[in-house]
Amino acid sequence: MPCFVPRFVHRPGVHCGSTGLADVLRLHGWDLSEPMVLGLGGSTGVWLFDGAAGMPERFFLGRGTSFEQRLCRRIGAALQWREEAWDQAWPAMAASVAAGVPCLVLTDLRHLPYYGARGSFHGHLAVLAGRGGAEVWLADAHFPGLQQVPLTALEAAAVSCAPPVGDGLCHWGVIAQLPEPPSEAALRALARAAAVDNAQACLTAADGAVASLQSLRAELPAWAVAPDSSRRARFAAQVIERRGNGGGLFRRMYADFLSEIGLDAAADRARAAASAWSVLALGFERAASDRSAWGALASRVDDVAAAERALWTSVATAG
Repeated sequence: MPCFVPRFVHRPGVHCGSTGLADVLRLHGWDLSEPMVLGLGGSTGVWLFDGAAGMPERFFLGRGTSFEQRLCRRIGAALQWREEAWDQAWPAMAASVAAGVPCLVLTDLRHLPYYGARGSFHGHLAVLAGRGGAEVWLADAHFPGLQQVPLTALEAAAVSCAPPVGDGLCHWGVIAQLPEPPSEAALRALARAAAVDNAQACLTAADGAVASLQSLRAELPAWAVAPDSSRRARFAAQVIERRGNGGGLFRRMYADFLSEIGLDAAADRARAAASAWSVLALGFERAASDRSAWGALASRVDDVAAAERALWTSVATAG
């Protein structure tokens, strides 16, 4: 007979990580909005990656790979995160579900049948909330209810060698314990501290948003003549607007977070940054089918960089 985590309720959302964490936190009494979960995680920025088979050779993302860990540290949760071979991971995951504890699992979209994805991306968070025989049930951001998939599909998705995770190990974890939900004032203080820390990293870190945008601008001439230039451009446009972030490379959802914690002026800056990112996405879309369109992208990256500096400076000084 199938075994499901009692009282688990999935609410569809925008982004895999913030939706999955929100689902799990509700079991512990923390009923947070998805933008609040995103903001508390403090991993909104720009990161450049080298690709591998099934991916562009160079790409960027707007959410860091340490989101889950940073969120749990911020709120005082005990996140037990493991990276291990499948034959070690699966018995422990199955036992966790049987004990009523859902599992966070990083997956490759290409191996999840309900997505129908043609390309690989091993960085998508799903929540294992049920299992039985040769089947498992996953909670996934964009889909209502639980998705039933073969256990073999989950295995393939969990141990994929595709970037950005891509090491052939199963990356999974559980939230073992969590303090009582804070008061509204205490939650706002936590969230403002997370916003300031994130802003300072975006402004000053070697891999922060400002530095990464400088690197992206410098790389654009090489991107334009790369053998996979069309693929890089198409993927960049998708990452900015359509791949589970609410548009504008997470900045629209981040604006909702800033509004929720009372930083309205910074929220306006976030919406302006989102608009600049959306214009850049249109430029990448054109460049995917017209090589002459690459020449206009440098100025659009400059516009994004200016909007990003204004956004993160506003957050850093207002938090």
